Amino acid sequence: MLNDCRVDFYNFIMRFNIIVFAGIIIIGSFTTCNASTETTTSTQSERRHSYNREPSVSSVLQQILQRLSTLETDQLQGSTQRQEIRQVLNRIEQNRKEVILSLDRSESRVTQQLDTIKGELRKILTLQEILQQDVKDLQQNQLLNKLGFEEKLRKLQLPEKEEDFDLDFDPSHQVSCKNAAVLSNLQILQTTLYGLRRTTVHLQDQLDHVQKNMTYLTNLTRSVQKRTEKTVTTEYLRTALKASFEEQQVPSVVPCVQHSTSPQESEETLANNCFQLLQEGHNVSGIYRIRPLYALRPIFVFCDMQTEGGGWTVIQRRKDGSVNFLREWNEYKYGFGNIGGELWLGNENIHLLTSQTLNELRIDLNDFEDGHVYAKYAGFAIGNEKENYMIKVLGAVSGDAGDSMSYHSSMPFSTKDVDNDFWPGGNCAEEHTGGWWYNQCDACNLNGQYLNGLTQQEYQGVYWYEWQGPSYSLRATSMKIRPLVRN
Repeated sequence: MLNDCRVDFYNFIMRFNIIVFAGIIIIGSFTTCNASTETTTSTQSERRHSYNREPSVSSVLQQILQRLSTLETDQLQGSTQRQEIRQVLNRIEQNRKEVILSLDRSESRVTQQLDTIKGELRKILTLQEILQQDVKDLQQNQLLNKLGFEEKLRKLQLPEKEEDFDLDFDPSHQVSCKNAAVLSNLQILQTTLYGLRRTTVHLQDQLDHVQKNMTYLTNLTRSVQKRTEKTVTTEYLRTALKASFEEQQVPSVVPCVQHSTSPQESEETLANNCFQLLQEGHNVSGIYRIRPLYALRPIFVFCDMQTEGGGWTVIQRRKDGSVNFLREWNEYKYGFGNIGGELWLGNENIHLLTSQTLNELRIDLNDFEDGHVYAKYAGFAIGNEKENYMIKVLGAVSGDAGDSMSYHSSMPFSTKDVDNDFWPGGNCAEEHTGGWWYNQCDACNLNGQYLNGLTQQEYQGVYWYEWQGPSYSLRATSMKIRPLVRN
């Protein structure tokens, strides 16, 4: 808010100076006209010279009005850009709150599962105690049965006289009763062991599931922490916006007489992007020469002047598999391929294009069955090389392709020789054969291998998860950007 007040105060002072300057010029012109009227001895040439001053005053007033109109237009554009940046920040904050809420829910589920496991463990300990007591009772019964059986055998020894026989004694019946009790105890023991085995297996499955959830939660927490550290802050956006406004400010006073531009300087004045070329009247798609702000030299780009009104600068294209996209960091930094065919414009060029103004991103996808979908994001920007060209701004998505790009928001760029991804098991660029803003690893990989449709090499091809899935390598893709705020 303080920066906005400073900009408004600066504009007010500038307008006040312009009005004072114009008043001085007008008063001087009227004074000159009165002096020329009172002087009767002046020559005809002096009168003609005094009359020629009035057109110069009107031209000055016209230029002042044009400058005031330009300042008002710039102020409106600045307020629109600030409003859109606030919306982007609100969406980022909302996404952050949703991630934190998801983590809280996951923690609650894990806590409930741990409580369930503790209850199962208490049941197992109780069953173990009961089993130990049953085993002791069984051993005691077996010992008593053995002693009783031996005693009965001694009594069964043949007596000397027939009348000494005890006709009421039936040892086989008593032995069978004892054996039946032992078998019953053994069956109870077997059933208890079987139930204990099933409980142990179920507990092991639950422990494995909890371990997987804990691993996922740990990785998710690490990912959120890194995203939070690298998320674009409000102060950063305000500073960048202020710098952009200061660069676009026009001089407060412009001399009435200006030097004409030489032919050589006119040839070196190039558009900053394809949309400026469209505004200049270039409405045919093709290869053009532009010079982004702060670029050391001009670059050649392909401009799409037909899709959705035109003005798109193509930053990536796949169409026939003629270019290998498994490349190193420096190649992705400066770009490679054919401007008219498969290409990567270069991370440095993409950074320059997306840092000079707020851009939107359009991704067009085609399969081998003549299907076509697109996804358009209402905001896109990447950082510089010190920030590993991370995706710093990714707006809301529209279109019929689904959203497979938000998974890569706030991710740095990775190649086969520079691993910046969040996957602890290796390098996503090597495993998925490309250069991309990998997370753990990807939900889309438009720089993967060109594998011609359905493939068994899952996650290896040119794929978009929300359309055709990771087992289908697309026929053609293109990524293009265009300024979001347009007059």
